[in-house]
Amino acid sequence: MSRGGMKRLWIPLIATLMSLAALGHMPYGYYILLRVFLCVVCVYYLLQTRPELSSGHRVALGGLAVLYNPVLPVHLASKPLWSLVNLGTVAYLWVLAREYPRKKDGTA
Repeated sequence: MSRGGMKRLWIPLIATLMSLAALGHMPYGYYILLRVFLCVVCVYYLLQTRPELSSGHRVALGGLAVLYNPVLPVHLASKPLWSLVNLGTVAYLWVLAREYPRKKDGTA
């Protein structure tokens, strides 16, 4: 894989590792860090708008950013539910990284 190809996979890779670690017993602060990280990632992908990014993807990213926002947190009932949402978000980030790679010149 080219160096540029690896670059686009860093964000989903870090999100995957963080979400997998969150499946274990971590301090509460770690889950806040994960929430902030995933919120920032979703906003980043939303702001790095590619012309080919569909409105459905834009809505999904916006919804995920709202779900993960640390200012007005959404409280889901249980850790298993959050785990499913986190892993679903990670899978979605991998899809975006594969479907919408960065251009060779480094632009979005």
